Amino acid sequence: MQRHRSAVAGSRGHAGRPRDHVVRATDCSAARYELWLDQSFKPHYEPREQAEKTLDGIATESIERAKAALAAADIKEVERFTGIAISANDRRAEPFAIRAAIRRRQGNKAGEAVMAKLAARAIGEADFAVLVDRYCRSRRPMQG
Repeated sequence: MQRHRSAVAGSRGHAGRPRDHVVRATDCSAARYELWLDQSFKPHYEPREQAEKTLDGIATESIERAKAALAAADIKEVERFTGIAISANDRRAEPFAIRAAIRRRQGNKAGEAVMAKLAARAIGEADFAVLVDRYCRSRRPMQG
């Protein structure tokens, strides 16, 4: 059985648009190892602990970039970097909270609720709301 996830930045997709992802596959027969592809599609076959550490580092870096883009009100980049972070480590609440804050500021209650549901395995509902409130504090106009 294989697990496949997409995540991190740099390649070109359909019609020359950026495609951000990392691809992971885990073979259950070798459950202590993980195969994943980085931004440049270079394969990595590493012990699971090392792969998790590397991918968590990618998630952390992407979250920081998303925060900077949020502070600059560059929503396109916020969406891109939060997508990278989620793909690299979908057990982190921050990228979902950042996206929920954007949805809230856009008046998209359904989108905000979806982000809360996606983050539910990482954080409780009340704590998630506090995190979203923190990311909503910026009053700069948003650029799409």
